[in-house]
Amino acid sequence: MKLRCKAGDLAVVIYAEHLHNIGLVVRVLHPYDNGDIHLPGKGFLWEVECSQKQLWVSQRRALWRNRGPVPDAYLLPLSGKTDSSQQQARQLRALPGASEG
Repeated sequence: MKLRCKAGDLAVVIYAEHLHNIGLVVRVLHPYDNGDIHLPGKGFLWEVECSQKQLWVSQRRALWRNRGPVPDAYLLPLSGKTDSSQQQARQLRALPGASEG
């Protein structure tokens, strides 16, 4: 399995179950290891840290924390573009009416 992030990366949350978390910049710490928040079926999980509180819901309780699990697929690393993101950017620029950015 190819991961998007690695420990130490800064990443932006690009998908989340709770809209509040989208757009937050987080530091990827290490693989998440069986904490009190469970995200079954979400793939590889990282423990991340953020200066702002993130929202998780566990056992019907809202948990506001600076650290917790985020699936790798929900993160976009800011440490540099991956080959696939460069390819996607080229494809978007090639669309009719796309502006150069």
